[in-house]
Amino acid sequence: MSGKKHIYATMGFYLCLALNEVDEFKYRYEENKFYKYDKISPSYTEQYSDGTIGFFTVPFKSDYETFIKDYVKIKDKFLKRDYEEKEQQDVVWLSCEPWFNFTSVVSPYEKDLTIPQLIWDKFIFIEDRVYTNLMIMSHHGFVDESHIGKFLNSLTHLIENINL
Repeated sequence: MSGKKHIYATMGFYLCLALNEVDEFKYRYEENKFYKYDKISPSYTEQYSDGTIGFFTVPFKSDYETFIKDYVKIKDKFLKRDYEEKEQQDVVWLSCEPWFNFTSVVSPYEKDLTIPQLIWDKFIFIEDRVYTNLMIMSHHGFVDESHIGKFLNSLTHLIENINL
C-alpha cells in the first residue's frame, strides 16, 4: 500500500509513533483526576463533500501497513457518514492546512483541555527535501519545551530512517 496515496494518514502515523515515545503527551486531566494513557491515537479532522468538517479516530497500531488499512476503512465510513466519533481523551487532535504556509497558528484554548493538538501546513519541495511547518499545542502543566524537544528528536529520527 503506497504512502503517497495516504499522506495525511502517514503524517498521523509518524507523529503518533513519536508522541507515544514521550510519556508526558499521554497525560490527561479529567473530572478532577490525573490519568496517563498507555498510548494515544490520531484523531483526524476531515472535510465532507458539502464543506462541513468532522472528526474520526484511528486506533493507533505501530505497524504501518495495518494502521493504513484501518485508516482507509474508518475514513471511508466517515465520508459516507456511517461513523460516529466517540469522545475520547486518549488521542491527539490532528489537522493540516495544505493550501498555504503559516508562521504561527493559535488554536482556541481552554485551560482544562489537555489533549495535544498538531497542525501542519503546505509542503514545500526544495531539491530532494520536503519541508512543512508544524504547530504543536499542549497543556504546559504536562508538556514543556524539553518534552517537545524529545518528541521532535524522535520524529526526526523516524523520518530520517523511513525506508522508501
